[in-house]
Amino acid sequence: MARSSGVAALVLPALCLAGCRSAPVQRTGAAQKVIIERTYPVSVAVLRESVLDSFATRSMRLQLPFKGMTATPLQPPLFASDWLENVVDLGEFLKPYKQIPASARQNDLLLQEATGDVYWNSEYSNANGPVKFRCEFILHFAESAGGATVRVFEKVPSVWPGMYWTLGHSGPGWYRDIRFVEPTVQDRLDVLQMLGAIGRGGKIAD
Repeated sequence: MARSSGVAALVLPALCLAGCRSAPVQRTGAAQKVIIERTYPVSVAVLRESVLDSFATRSMRLQLPFKGMTATPLQPPLFASDWLENVVDLGEFLKPYKQIPASARQNDLLLQEATGDVYWNSEYSNANGPVKFRCEFILHFAESAGGATVRVFEKVPSVWPGMYWTLGHSGPGWYRDIRFVEPTVQDRLDVLQMLGAIGRGGKIAD
């Protein structure tokens, strides 16, 4: 009986902690925008090829979050036309992208980090300060009167405020407190700034 009581004394606090996550997170900074885009005075073909070359050869010194990312064409066989259908999209910020005909998305690229484990400080914080954020970036290219217009979308933006105790897939223990959130504004603007530097053949410091 004493042994059972001891086990209960250990288990009950763990059960009380199960599901207890850290403080709520909030986004700060510029007002939310669904569409963030910029037009560059070059053709889509030229800009797109420059982006692919820059990420493939590391000819530019990229800072976080782009350092370590790759640029992948969003084309079959790796990506079918409906590849986003089951992707988490809090607030349906990807809806405008999904409504673009597949034929108009043939030049699009995905900026992604292979491990899925690189986070950075962005627009999200909680009572304890900034929280870690990550996402992937969809670049939609379209020809326009002024040149190449690029819209930036964030794929599965999420934050990692810390760890929490729960009865997880590997049993009781501490697990990452990963939460899906709305996209950021500044990170998408940073993508557009980076593309401008790539288009000019400029440099971005580490």
